[in-house]
Amino acid sequence: MSTLELTALIGIVLGGLSLLIFSLAHAGLVSPFYMASAVALALLCFFIVIRRFLRLRSCAGLQAELPPDEGRLSPLEWGLLAASAFFVLLILPFDLAPPVARDELIQHLTVPALYLRRGGAVEIPFMGHSYVPMNLNMLYLAGLSFGSEALPRLLHHGFGLLTAIGIYSYLRYRTTRVYCILAALLFITTPVVMNLARTAYVDLGATFFATMALLTLLRWRHSGSRWFYYSAILLGLSLGTKYNMVVAFALLTPMAVFISLRRGATTQPGAVKAGFAYAIIAVLVFSPWLVRNLIWTGSPLYPLIGAFIDGSGSGTGIHTGGAISPIEKRYLLYGESLLDIFMVPLRIFWEGVDGSIRRFDGVLNPLYLLFIALAFSKRLGRERRYLWYLLIYSLLFFALTFFTTDLVIRYILPALPPLVIIAVAGIRGSIERGGAARYIALTGLLLYFVFSVFYLGGLYTRYAPLRYLTGGQSRAEYLMAMLPDYETTAYANANIAKDSKVLFLFTGERTYYWEREYFYGGRLGENLLAQVKRAGSAEELLEDLRAEGYTHLFIMDRIFNRFAVDNFTAPEQDLLRVFFSKYVRRLHSANGFSLYRLGASAPPRR
Repeated sequence: MSTLELTALIGIVLGGLSLLIFSLAHAGLVSPFYMASAVALALLCFFIVIRRFLRLRSCAGLQAELPPDEGRLSPLEWGLLAASAFFVLLILPFDLAPPVARDELIQHLTVPALYLRRGGAVEIPFMGHSYVPMNLNMLYLAGLSFGSEALPRLLHHGFGLLTAIGIYSYLRYRTTRVYCILAALLFITTPVVMNLARTAYVDLGATFFATMALLTLLRWRHSGSRWFYYSAILLGLSLGTKYNMVVAFALLTPMAVFISLRRGATTQPGAVKAGFAYAIIAVLVFSPWLVRNLIWTGSPLYPLIGAFIDGSGSGTGIHTGGAISPIEKRYLLYGESLLDIFMVPLRIFWEGVDGSIRRFDGVLNPLYLLFIALAFSKRLGRERRYLWYLLIYSLLFFALTFFTTDLVIRYILPALPPLVIIAVAGIRGSIERGGAARYIALTGLLLYFVFSVFYLGGLYTRYAPLRYLTGGQSRAEYLMAMLPDYETTAYANANIAKDSKVLFLFTGERTYYWEREYFYGGRLGENLLAQVKRAGSAEELLEDLRAEGYTHLFIMDRIFNRFAVDNFTAPEQDLLRVFFSKYVRRLHSANGFSLYRLGASAPPRR
């Protein structure tokens, strides 16, 4: 058994654990006992897999399937491994600090925390993103059930490391060990990967499953049928992690047909049947989420495809193109020229900025462009033709994502591992050619790591995890420094009644730290708009809100005030002014976020 197969099996065990927790959560079995039992079963599977790995590697009959043994590590290889460990250790302080990243507070930790609070997986109709597939979030649920906020982040970081190991393992069949280690190092030091590794997002998990599905499918070209099944299962697990992996499904299914033909062991109809079998296995692995959503909403792919019944959430939380396509948005809203849009596949390497959708909400490394150019600077021999397949896969993954959703770098992250493999091929070819090409490649590598070190330094400046870990800040002080809404959140948790129900208006929906029942008013204010237009007076508006059980309002004042001016008529604005002056009392305000208490009683409706 090779390390590539071991990595694939580890991924399958982790995916199986997530589906087991899915079943337990929907049965209402989320106590630490049940979570510990599920984890213990997974650990037993890990032990069996690793024991089999060690036993089979010593079997002489299986040596043909293993990459060549290069003996002891060279000093250069030790240096690359030390650099890898250095970067991994530098990310760990972020993993151990309290969660502050936007989407983990909106979705990836919030939904599992709500499941634990409610005693199991239950429908949350007002929270559209609670309907998306959540294989990784199920693993986070186990971590949270043990009382640890660090475990989900460490798990997500671990998926990034597993992806690097998968890249290393695949390249062991293609190149020498030093370049395999270099490829793994390039991946984990890519800025967007380092940034994601400090969070409890799901993108590194989705990237791992999709990448391993690709690499095991390519391995099937030259090996036994088990690689076909590994790939299909891993693809299904990627679909169950993030809806964006539908793109990987659309690319890998026809690739399975193509590889089946290239294997030369079947006819065209047989290859098509292999493609159908591949797709069916992947969908079956994904199916628990489809069945759950079908029961809850009438649409198996909700909110990607809207519900067929009333009463479901609005589907917020998905970065789709909206009323206009992503390309139209760049042209009309961002003022980009057609040349700017045409250059986007290159611009993402040097223009990315964290937190800006316009600037791709993430950072790659511009030196990748140099390494990729070096890989294709000379005609590829037959043994390196696989690089074209990897490039085509990455380009198609980018294109399908670009035309269907807002272009966020983490959404195209599964295209990065193939590009890393191509980049390493370019570096190796240039170094082996010698001359100017060698110096260009080595200089590029130096600049690559300088760029990554400066980016990591920026993360330390921005998030300062050591200040918390060394005792310089308490947990509350750290969260107040990182999150503008946390001070008001902490006030609410400490001062309002436990049976309160809070309506959130334009607050960003970062609800992980809330300990009171809450409800979203809609990211676009559509619920408030309808309520105000329906109400004939401030008294009726109060009665409407209280009839829905609300006791408090949590508002980002600046956006609320702007929304009121832009969307309400003068009489409706007067209604709101009367409502806030007579029937609402501000309890606390900090950093532009305010908590209000609704009036004790509403006058009778006339």
